[in-house]
Amino acid sequence: MNEPTEPSATYIPPPPSLPVMQATASAPIIVVKEEVPKVEAKREEPTEEISPEAALNEWIISVLKDAISYPTRKHGWAILIPGAVLTIAMPIVGLLPILGPIIFLGIFGFWAAYYLDIIGTSTNGDRALPDWPVITNMAEDIFWPALKVIGVCFISFAPSILYSLIQGKVASDGVIGSLFYLISAAYIPMACIALVMTDSLTSALPHRVIPAIKRCLPEYLVPVLVLISIKVVTVLVEGLSVLILPVLLSAILTSLITFYGLILQARITGLTCQRFRERIQWG
Repeated sequence: MNEPTEPSATYIPPPPSLPVMQATASAPIIVVKEEVPKVEAKREEPTEEISPEAALNEWIISVLKDAISYPTRKHGWAILIPGAVLTIAMPIVGLLPILGPIIFLGIFGFWAAYYLDIIGTSTNGDRALPDWPVITNMAEDIFWPALKVIGVCFISFAPSILYSLIQGKVASDGVIGSLFYLISAAYIPMACIALVMTDSLTSALPHRVIPAIKRCLPEYLVPVLVLISIKVVTVLVEGLSVLILPVLLSAILTSLITFYGLILQARITGLTCQRFRERIQWG
């Protein structure tokens, strides 16, 4: 009986030729992208650009709008609230024995450095509040700015001080005393500009400041009147707060308004310097 054998390989013919398919244009491939919801970053409200070369009326309106919003722009409240706290602390720490006057001068110097920094950054065209001053050397970063601001204030208000000494009392309530005070109020913005632009206290002396004021007249009177108005409004609000609010709330509100007013004054002074830089001729 024959053994079963494996089936032998057989030849399988190729399949019949298939009909040739006509080439057709391939349909476009559509890629469906899943839309991801966009999260818009919180942006600050745009502020109006201030042109130093604008017409006087336009420039005044722009400066006023800018100055009002300037203290609260960007991280402004993080500056205003600590600034108000420091304002409240100044008269309190000044009463402490021995260290009190030193701490008082330190806070005042911190303020002075920040005030001058606002003028400088505003002159350069910065639109937001600068950060707090960085303290690396107490003598250079705190006490020297304090002495410079004290020196500028003394030079600016020398007529009022001398008149008061001659009268034997504070004589700013009289006609002549008020006139001297207005002269000093007109002098001090340009004196601060001189200090910031040259970093020299001698630049705040009358032989430099008075000619610069003359070169900027009559437009220079506008920011001077605005600064005086800010001072008047600040005093009025402080007086009303004392009458209608408890002592603590009145002190907090007064300190906040005082610091807010100082920032406004520094901002307007810096923008004034930006407009009149060529006429000032200090740099």
